[in-house]
This record gives sequence, C-alpha cells and structure tokens, in this order.
Amino acid sequence: MRKKNRKWIDILIKSALLIAALGFAYFKFTNAEDTKTVLTSLPVYWHENYKLLIVVILMIPLNWGFEALKWRFVLRKFHRISFFKAFMSVFSGVSVGLLTPNRIGEFGGRILYLPPEKRAKGSLLSLIGSYSQFFTTLLFGIPAFIIFLLTYQDRAASILSNYVLIVISVLLALFLMGLYFRLHWVYALLIRIPFIKKRVEAIEPIRDMPVSNLLKLLFLSILRYAVFVMQFYLVCGFFNVEIRFLEVLLAAANLYFFMSLLPIFTIGEPGLRASLTAVFFGSFTFQIAAVISASVLLWIVNVLLVSIIGALFLLTQKIINYENPTCN
Repeated sequence: MRKKNRKWIDILIKSALLIAALGFAYFKFTNAEDTKTVLTSLPVYWHENYKLLIVVILMIPLNWGFEALKWRFVLRKFHRISFFKAFMSVFSGVSVGLLTPNRIGEFGGRILYLPPEKRAKGSLLSLIGSYSQFFTTLLFGIPAFIIFLLTYQDRAASILSNYVLIVISVLLALFLMGLYFRLHWVYALLIRIPFIKKRVEAIEPIRDMPVSNLLKLLFLSILRYAVFVMQFYLVCGFFNVEIRFLEVLLAAANLYFFMSLLPIFTIGEPGLRASLTAVFFGSFTFQIAAVISASVLLWIVNVLLVSIIGALFLLTQKIINYENPTCN
C-alpha cells in the first residue's frame, strides 16, 4: 500500500474516533436524562460550592496520573516511555474504551502509542495494570459489603434478597483476587491454546511478572482508588449532601464492587450507577437524588471529559505507520 494511502487511512481512523467520542458526549449532554438533570442543577450549587468542584476537576490529573504511572511501570522493561506520553496514552485509552462494553477497549487506545511490533505485548501489560485496579475494587468491596450486610441487615434483606447470587459474587471475587498473584497459572492455561501457543512471546509478561511488581502496581492502584473516593466525597459536598467521608467510602466501595462484577455497556453505565447508588447510599442519607447527581457528575468529569481530551491527543499520534512504504 502506498505511503499516501496509508496516511489517509490513518487520518480517517483518527477522525472517526474523534467524531465518535464527540458524538457520544453530545448524545449524553442532549438526550440522556441523568446527564441533563445534573447539568440543569449545576448553576444552583455552583455559586455556593464552586470551589469543591474546581478541586475535583484539578484532581483529574492525579487520578489518571496514577494510572499513567502504572502503565509506564509495566512497560519499562521492554519499552521506555515518558510520563507525559504515558499520560496521553491513558487518556486516549479512555476515549477508545468509552465505546466498548465495560470500557475493555481502553488498552486499544494505549497501545497506539507503542511501535507496531510491541503492541501485542503492550496489550497484555495494559490488562495486567487494569487487573491491579480491579483487584483493588474487590479488596475494598468485599469487606465493605460484609459490613453493609452486618450493619444494615433489614435494608440489605429487602433490596439484596438473592443471597445465592451474593455468595457466588463474593466467592468469584475472592478467586479472582487470588489469581492476581498466580498469573503463571494463567500463562500455563493460555499456552495450551494453539492460536496463542504460536505467539507465546506475546504472553511472556504473565509468566515473568514478579510478585514485587504486582505489589507495586497494587499500591499505585490503591492510591488512585483513594483519590477517586475523595473526589466522590467532594462532589457530594458540592450538592450539599450531608454524609461523612467514611460513609462515602463504605457506600462507594459497595457501588463499584458490584459494578465491576456486572457486564454492562458504557452507554448504560450511568443508569446502573444510579440504581446501585440508591441502594448503598440510601442507608446513610435521604438525599438520594443529590447523591445520584454527584455520581453522574463524577462520571462526566472523570470519564466523559477525559475521553474528549484523549480523542484530541490521538490526533497527534500515528495509528498506522505510513512512513513504511510497504504493507504486509
């Protein structure tokens, strides 16, 4: 394929991603009732509590900065990348992931910042970093849910009546947590698959990842989790919700524990988020509508806004290496 044709394909792909991200944002701002409700209420609280929302927005680089550090950390042995480039790739990953179920496509946006020959291994390393964040969600979510059941039995019994499903969810979460430190088991299973066995070098990071590195990734994930919970608490304050920090921590840990185990599409994420928010925050405050607004606003700030910026970052990156005059 000619260099000129490859260049145009590269431009078309990046333009399509940008249009998709902007189109999704436009849809959320003009058609989704949850988002429209939040945007309508913003002026009401802005004059009194604008400082809290500004702090939340300023914490975006801290939140995603920890994710960039994780991405840079897992890459360091086979590809050097600057922190700023790692930061850009993480934002771009959010943009691509926004259009996929459970944002599983985030790794696709990140690896575009790697040389083509390193993207397969980079995909796996990105998933290991995401797994550490998932582990953190389970690490806080399981004890939070046990506390919720023991402390608020009446409410838990009336809303979460399917205890079989709950037990299965907790057991599954414990199994997945244990698997995090046994990635070589995953490697042993994967190499039995003929398609993967032919490309065994791409999955070597699973076999070679030391436990010390997994612990470092987990530490960075916990820091990011703490930043996020603080953002949630501040956004609740923006909407004048009377709730303590520890109550936000307990309710949010339950909220994201269940969201992490349920297969959902991003387009329906705010709706599910609203339902679960009502379940777990209802034990601490009667201002459910305000908490739901806080949850949706946090999603807009941390995901929707970041995805738009990430799509703009993608415009500066070559998705297709059109400098190579040949195409195999």
